[in-house]
Amino acid sequence: MTTMGITGGYAFVALAVLATSVSQIVQALAARRLPPELTLLKTLLNPLVLTAYALLALGMVFWLIGLTQLEISRTYPLFALSFVLVMGFARFGLGERIGRRALFGAALIVCGCVLSNLA
Repeated sequence: MTTMGITGGYAFVALAVLATSVSQIVQALAARRLPPELTLLKTLLNPLVLTAYALLALGMVFWLIGLTQLEISRTYPLFALSFVLVMGFARFGLGERIGRRALFGAALIVCGCVLSNLA
C-alpha cells in the first residue's frame, strides 16, 4: 500500500465520519420538528429524514472506499469520532448542556483514536 493510498484512505474515513455525524444531527432536527401524530410512512418520507438517509448512504460509500485502502482495525476506532462531533453540535448548535463526564468521555475517544493509529 502506498502512502498516497493511506492518506486517501484516512480522507475517505474522515468524510464517512463527517457524513454520518451530519446525518445524526439532521435526524435530531427532524425529530424535534415532526408532529407526533404523523404516520410511519409520512415520517419516513419527510424531507429532513430523507436527507438523513442520503447522508448515511454517502457516509457508507466513503467508508467502503476508505476500507479498500486501510485496515478496519485502524479505521473503526476513528468512527467513534462521530460521537464527539455530534456532541459538539449538540452543545454549540442546539444549546444542550454537556456535563464533565461526557466531555471526559469525548477526550478518551480522541485519545483512543490517536493511540490506535500510532503504530
